[in-house]
Amino acid sequence: MNYQRLPILLTEDDPLLAQSYTNIIKDHAPIIHASRLHEAMELLSHCSPTHQTYSLAIVDLHLGNHAQEGLKIVSLCYELGIPTFVLSSSNQSESIESAYLNGCLHFLNKMEVKDELGHYLTQFYHSLEKNINNLFEKQFITQNQKLKNSIIDLINQNLSNQCIFISGDTGSGKSHLANFIHDNQRFNGDFISLHCGEISEQLMESELFGHAKGAFTGAEKNYLGRLRKSHLGTLFLDEVGTLSANVQVKLLKAIDEKMVIPVGSNESHKIQFTLISATWEDLSEKISQGKFREDLWYRIMGHLIHIPPLSERRDDIFLLLNHFMEKSPRKFFLSHDAKDKLLNYEWPGNVRELQKIVKRLSFLSKGIVKADDIILNKNSTLLNEKKINPVVDPILPELDLDYVRQIGLGAYLELIESQYVKHCIETQKSSITQTMKELKISAARFYRIQKSLGDVTRH
Repeated sequence: MNYQRLPILLTEDDPLLAQSYTNIIKDHAPIIHASRLHEAMELLSHCSPTHQTYSLAIVDLHLGNHAQEGLKIVSLCYELGIPTFVLSSSNQSESIESAYLNGCLHFLNKMEVKDELGHYLTQFYHSLEKNINNLFEKQFITQNQKLKNSIIDLINQNLSNQCIFISGDTGSGKSHLANFIHDNQRFNGDFISLHCGEISEQLMESELFGHAKGAFTGAEKNYLGRLRKSHLGTLFLDEVGTLSANVQVKLLKAIDEKMVIPVGSNESHKIQFTLISATWEDLSEKISQGKFREDLWYRIMGHLIHIPPLSERRDDIFLLLNHFMEKSPRKFFLSHDAKDKLLNYEWPGNVRELQKIVKRLSFLSKGIVKADDIILNKNSTLLNEKKINPVVDPILPELDLDYVRQIGLGAYLELIESQYVKHCIETQKSSITQTMKELKISAARFYRIQKSLGDVTRH
């Protein structure tokens, strides 16, 4: 796997040794060379724990006429979170002890290490890659190599004050990935999330930008807003395509100027934040319809990541299945036919639907779950199995009472809601706004229905 690697900072005052080391290092990562202490310190002055430029520093302990000068570089690198290899011709225990006390990873004899330096670098980068793979095993579970590579390339960059856009079907894990990115960036601020479709248009401006006391009826005290709460951290805007035109204008200005003015106030506040936006909608289509600003679209499309649907990530099904089963307090066993049924299912609701299936199975009074025990939307919904048109015949037939008893009334009602929404969009080619009007439901309820079974409601 080709992991994106930040450069290695090499400090060595002997030009012949520097060239010798360069010939070894260049196969592992780009090199930035400094021959003097002040040069290295100047290069490192542009780094911080949240803004790293180097994956590793290889430091000559004796620079120029000053013995132990390299320790200053080692100490600063340790503060910045940059691992260091120390090179020295000295074998004195005091030098070795000082180097390790200042935070170096390896102390290497510079006259003997040339044949071994490549081995240490390979070992170092292998450990980094192993740590990253461990993150995928525990935090964002996938074996999809293209997706893993795109995420690794992203989190290996400094994403402070950047814009990231995540696309993917409902339930595919966009919010989980946003959390994963934030957690692996060592930001000083918090992860702040906002589902744009669940907030009314009237409240969105205040929720995002904050408001001053007395700005409107009910504003009894100052409110920071999600943007200011995400200062030095990450703001995640899910379903960003639902933002109103007025909020889009203010958001674009906040991104460009890194400044926010609360509702009802003239006071501006400087902010530094990383913006992660996500949606399952086609924003280019909304732009052509005049419902989304093209300049905002280009602004939020900084780093792009697409999460394929679970139907295209077959290798992930059992990984996720085992993960959710391990987290379940009640343990159960899946028969071979049950596993085959899950593997061959299309998973229109993606990871969220799989998680719900496992939760339902854990409620069954069975220790060994067979294929017939698993109720999947595709095979057992009223629309597909019972051949009932919900618009023509919405009344519950007596014959379906066994089905209700099997899955529970709550799950049945969720299923009906999901099917009605899907029917309106697919058969009547309705927009989300029109669907909500036709069914007389709020935006919050629409997105709750969409989340409930992870149904596909695109048009």
